[in-house]
Order: sequence, then structure tokens, then C-alpha cells
Amino acid sequence: GVQTCALPISAIERSRQDLEAKVLERTEELERLTQTDMLTELLNRRGMSERIVGEIARSQRENKPFGLLWLDVDRFKEINDRYGHASGDQALVAVADIIRRLVRPYDSAARWGGDEFLVLIQDSDEVLLISLGERIRAAVACSTLNTERGDMRLSVSIGAHLAAPGEPMEEILLQADHA
Repeated sequence: GVQTCALPISAIERSRQDLEAKVLERTEELERLTQTDMLTELLNRRGMSERIVGEIARSQRENKPFGLLWLDVDRFKEINDRYGHASGDQALVAVADIIRRLVRPYDSAARWGGDEFLVLIQDSDEVLLISLGERIRAAVACSTLNTERGDMRLSVSIGAHLAAPGEPMEEILLQADHA
């Protein structure tokens, strides 16, 4: 007859748990990658869209408004043309770093596309929204980027919108963009 070697149940169970933990870890990493902008390491459009949907639901449940800042890097095409695309990328990373430094850990920041960024501020009011927008604008204006083609000054234009509980996502984005 054939003899089989029986592993103790605990070893098999431990091995299965290790494998499940690795699968979960890899799945979470893949999910993070699909929601992250590779250049700036902020959320990408998909990741931010999911956060906004979640925040709309939370805002409605708790009957509290939230804020959205919409940032555009000023004269971005000119930066790329004059200083080169590598410097344009440097400018985007610099703006992303400033945003990351100034937002609270539980707020969300994203590169929405091209030279546009969004910042979602939980439990916001107009004063908080405007003061954060102004701090980001001032910090960017004070920064100088050293490039191969000379020093580059950056500036951003920022629109702010305080989203009312239950306001639809399309309207929130439209209002922030127009602002």
C-alpha cells in the first residue's frame, strides 16, 4: 500500500493563513496602484472619484458639508514649452508635495488630470476651505524650482466649493471648476 505523510493540521492551517495573508496584501497593493497617480503619488482620477462618492454618502448621513478645492498650475503649457517636459513633471511633483504637506491626514488629494489637482476636505466650512486654499496658493507662489534651463517660479489658480449634503458629484465638480 501507499503510505502518506500526514502534516499536523496546525501546520496546514498556518500555511493556508500565510497564503491568504499574501493574497490579501497583493490585492490591496494592486488596488492602491489602480488609484494612484504614478508621477505625483497622489490619488488619481479613479481613486479620487471613489473618495468623493464616499464623502457624498458620509456628508448626507451626518448632514455635514465638505469642501473641494480645484487647482490648476498656471501657464503649464508654457512651462513645458520653455523648460521641457521633465521640468513640467518636476513642477507637478512640487505642487503635489506642497498639497500633501498642507492637507490634514484624513483629507484626500489627487492629480485629477494633466495640470489639475483636487483636494477633498472633510467636515469643512467656508473659512477652512478658503484658508487652506490660500495657504496652498501662497506656498506654491513662494517656491522656486531649479531646472536645467534656469529657475522656475510656480503659481496655481484655485477654485473652492463647499458641497451641501446630498449635492450630486457632477454639480460639485462643476462648481469647484468654475470657481
